[in-house]
Amino acid sequence: MHLLFRDHYHSDLIGFEYSRMGAEEAADHFLARIRENTSRHDVLVPIILDGENAWEWYDANGRPFLRALYRRISDDPRLEATTVSQALARYDTRPLESVVPGSWINANFDVWIGAEEDNQAWELLLDARRDYDEHASKVEEVARLLAFEELLIAEGSDWNWWYGPEHHSENRPEFDELYRDHLSNVYRALDLDPPARLSHPILREQEGELHEPPSNPIHVTLDGEVTSAFEWMGAGRYRPDLRSGAMHGSAPIAREMFYGSDGERLFVRLDAAQTMSPEIEFETGPVKPRVVTGRILEMETARKGNRFRVVMNRDGLPAAALPADGWIELD
Repeated sequence: MHLLFRDHYHSDLIGFEYSRMGAEEAADHFLARIRENTSRHDVLVPIILDGENAWEWYDANGRPFLRALYRRISDDPRLEATTVSQALARYDTRPLESVVPGSWINANFDVWIGAEEDNQAWELLLDARRDYDEHASKVEEVARLLAFEELLIAEGSDWNWWYGPEHHSENRPEFDELYRDHLSNVYRALDLDPPARLSHPILREQEGELHEPPSNPIHVTLDGEVTSAFEWMGAGRYRPDLRSGAMHGSAPIAREMFYGSDGERLFVRLDAAQTMSPEIEFETGPVKPRVVTGRILEMETARKGNRFRVVMNRDGLPAAALPADGWIELD
């Protein structure tokens, strides 16, 4: 068996970042990073996108970006686009003694197990598997094969993509019902009564986006600390939905944001902020705020309008925004 290891950083640039940039600029940035990282070696860089469709977020479904990218590759004698089969035929492979268990998300299985919903889903599956092992030999072959097929469907890990706090979808209740139906069908095929637990939803209520508008003008001392309990009293409060959607993208740039104005200046506070370069973007354009980082991140800038958002930059690229969609209204 031949294995290729995904270049996580470069692949995610295409999957999640470049749709917000111009095609030519994105292609230049992508190849510049590859040249920088491979300047001393003749290497294979596996670009493997997430399983979902990134191109729907691009201008013209990504065609301008792909044309710009492949034109630059064709014009550079040091670069060559290749398929996996061509690469395997060209490069020598090395045997691996072991592969560390984990996933491409944080190198662990936290998305699929650990939360109360995840654990309950696995426990119900384990019960069904044990009951199948005990009773499968007691029914006709047609019924046994049907029960086994329903069990295999329930063993698909994508059910647990939706359980737990990481991801959201309007169809989560339907996914939950389908999962429990497949497990129930295992018992029915074995001529057994499904456990009562399978008639109750696994899903729990989860916190989503929270937005409370400002109630008073504020004035803040920028020191990276909550100087007093009154400093941010009356500020607006915005908490993003910490779950991502179908695609596992970047985490929100902060756990919570507080904001307010004294009429002339805008003050913004980020709690548990990622380590990136922040700027404040008004509808009239971006501005570089005064930033102080301590236990919290505090920003101050002249007020340039009634709508704003916070943009975090990483490696010269706009990595994420808060809110991810739309604007925060000051008035």
